Amino acid sequence: MKKTLLIAIVFILSNYVFSQSIVDSLSVHFDSDQSIIIDKEVLSDFESRDIISIRLYAFTDSVGSKNYNKALAERRGQVVRKQLSAYTSRIDVIAVGESTKYPDLASNRRVSIVVIEAEETPIQPEPVIEEVITLNVEFLPEQAVIRDESYAEIINFLKRLKMKTYSSIELHGHVCCAPGQKLSEQRAQAVAKELELSGVDPRIIKTFGYSNRKPLVPETSESNKRKNRRVEVLLIK
Repeated sequence: MKKTLLIAIVFILSNYVFSQSIVDSLSVHFDSDQSIIIDKEVLSDFESRDIISIRLYAFTDSVGSKNYNKALAERRGQVVRKQLSAYTSRIDVIAVGESTKYPDLASNRRVSIVVIEAEETPIQPEPVIEEVITLNVEFLPEQAVIRDESYAEIINFLKRLKMKTYSSIELHGHVCCAPGQKLSEQRAQAVAKELELSGVDPRIIKTFGYSNRKPLVPETSESNKRKNRRVEVLLIK
């Protein structure tokens, strides 16, 4: 097979500011299943950043067996991790494996890089206002892995947090289709980790798991199942 090549760097999110951090995301696309050298001009952009942490979501196309693609995704993630290790020691690799998000195979062969960096001037919260809201974050089936498209929802939630102060943030994890108490707890903890890495005080965060006892919608379609694989966030004065 051909050597893996960098096809494109696509910026998905740019300079979303919240609490004490900024989130940026880009995708590295692959041509085959070997290593990749990220362009030096792209890497130079990391040098000027005060990076807190990086999360790498590694995907493959649907060609080949699931086990092979899972291992391939892990290799891709680790190669990108090595190239970015000079900019932070806090890099998590999440090998998702097969993706069918895009109609063409090439677009599914990717590593999504989510960068969280410090904000230069933290924004002070406004006076406390009592409020309770619900946030829905979707997960991959049978995993505590947040779908990359749900990061926009997390970002919007964090933008609200910089405007007000709360004494307690409750994260309620849920699963679909079959009982999964531990998984529901892990999903709540996954969102808690994102909040903590973004500057939210961990002392006010509480996590709970509800297994599959509280579905939002009947599980009659894959779309409905995705809605039930979620974490609800309650903001309490």
